[in-house]
Amino acid sequence: MEEQKAKLAELFRSVLESRLALSVAQQAFDTAAAPVAELKKEVEACQQVVSEDLPTLHGEAVEISAAETISSKLVALATHLGIEETLAQSLPAACAKKPSDRKAFDVMVLEQFEKEVISKAAEFQAQMQSQTANMGELEISLETAKKKLSETTSAHHSTANLLTQAMDEEKTTCAALSECQLELASFEPLFKQATEAVEEKQSTLENFQTWNVASFDVLKAKVSKPAAVTESKPALPDVDAAPGGEGAAPPVEDAALQQVLV
Repeated sequence: MEEQKAKLAELFRSVLESRLALSVAQQAFDTAAAPVAELKKEVEACQQVVSEDLPTLHGEAVEISAAETISSKLVALATHLGIEETLAQSLPAACAKKPSDRKAFDVMVLEQFEKEVISKAAEFQAQMQSQTANMGELEISLETAKKKLSETTSAHHSTANLLTQAMDEEKTTCAALSECQLELASFEPLFKQATEAVEEKQSTLENFQTWNVASFDVLKAKVSKPAAVTESKPALPDVDAAPGGEGAAPPVEDAALQQVLV
């Protein structure tokens, strides 16, 4: 369990580091992507004017209200793009006229405005391509950071599950230990009683070995000695001698028994 805790703490630090790395990569990517998004909007605005608004003005069926709306849009775009002020100021008059009523100057104003818008769109396209090329490495770094965070997060979750299992095992083991301790505590009186009985039996055995066995060995040694002595002693008096006579020896059936008795 302690091993899993240490591993979990290490992986948690890795997750924090991965999150920080992802945040930095995301911020760098967003910083680079913001200008690209703005350039894309500029290109789309220019393309819409060239492909939709100007062709509408060249049509004979254009209504006055629609022409006024388009004129306001073109003037705003000219101001935003920084197109020459004289050209921008000439747009409303040219837009208000029908195509058949426009003079050469009006046609020149619209054509020149279209050229300026197309030129600006091309500049925006070039800038967007340059910015997009620089974003390639940032996008790779961002994807790498995302992958690293995903891997460390997955490892962190796996280790957390292992730690949970280890904690459950610890609870089970502690419960088993408590039961064993209770069983051991209940067994102590019996163990003490058995130990005292063993000590008592051991003491009894020692006493038996010290006195009873030693006495038996002494007795055994005394019984075995007369056999050698008997051979050296003179022969006993003849049993045919007159019994009860003065100086006669008492009858002996066993010399060894006599020695023991002595």
